[in-house]
Amino acid sequence: MSTSKTAFRVSAAELASLASPRDGETKLGQVLACYDGKDDFESFLRAQSAKGVRWVVIGVAEDIGPRANCGRGGADGAWSAFLGELANIQANRFLSSSLLAVAGCVDLSDIISTSSGTQSSPEELRKICEQIDERVAATLQLIFAAGMEPIVIGGGHNNALPLIRAHQAASQANLGCCNMDVHLDFRRLEGRHSGNSFSYASAQGMLHAYFAIGTKESYNSEYSLASMQEARFCSITFEDLFVRKQFSLEQALNCAVNYFLNADCRVGLELDLDSINGQPASNPVVGGFSLEQGADYVFSLASRLPCAYLHLPEGAPIHASDGGRTLGRGLVELLAAYVKGRAHCCLL
Repeated sequence: MSTSKTAFRVSAAELASLASPRDGETKLGQVLACYDGKDDFESFLRAQSAKGVRWVVIGVAEDIGPRANCGRGGADGAWSAFLGELANIQANRFLSSSLLAVAGCVDLSDIISTSSGTQSSPEELRKICEQIDERVAATLQLIFAAGMEPIVIGGGHNNALPLIRAHQAASQANLGCCNMDVHLDFRRLEGRHSGNSFSYASAQGMLHAYFAIGTKESYNSEYSLASMQEARFCSITFEDLFVRKQFSLEQALNCAVNYFLNADCRVGLELDLDSINGQPASNPVVGGFSLEQGADYVFSLASRLPCAYLHLPEGAPIHASDGGRTLGRGLVELLAAYVKGRAHCCLL
């Protein structure tokens, strides 16, 4: 596979240039291992794995999937907003930089250039989304094959499908997904977009288990609800949690843990930024989860389940008044919750 069509490089010098160092402090941007493009991507991954790196941060800069779902653009900017904030996090005892590497951003430039801006029809965008699926899956498969867990930042929720495909191709192990989201993303198989990753994965026999937390009852079609029921997948809705108060968030997370342990599978951890209050997103929520609750969800499941990856899609800084700083910081908080949860899990 050509490196230029795997990931853009992010050199250590480039990441360090985003950091604002102070005397007596060390920032992650000064110490994180980065893919610099000097070797092919697989060689970089093998070398990092040999050094003990467990998590590889990788970006997807596209908004084709949300637009193909007749939604707003902007999810292509989340990676840049995130990277600058990551570079300025303290490198200290609470987040070991030696276990984390930055791969860069999946190179989709040649695919996205075929889209004629906002004038492309949903049908045209859905065909482009299929090409994005292939490119993202091929890149992520290399990370899984190297025995590491990808942390995927940016892009639409369409990229859940290539994540699932990549894991299956690399490991052949059963995979389930837990998704904090106001949408089930279990819509019709009408061509690829951000709203049907899990229905496609299920139809293709790749989704062993699926549990959604915080879905809004008025945001999901009867088709999606019936399809979930037919597949014997589970959800606890926003109304279950906050209106009828049948579950606390802690109880919902315990249900998810028991569900996946009984399913005996690895777990892909999904959190759609659309579900977090105050975060600029492709389809920002009115009445969702706080960032603190999102971090609780990530840490709780990462620390108690055999997780395969973390996926944080749909952030859209173009819709923020602060240039995306709130989004970037929110993404860093969620990444840190995952890494600390996974480290805690391995210490149990």
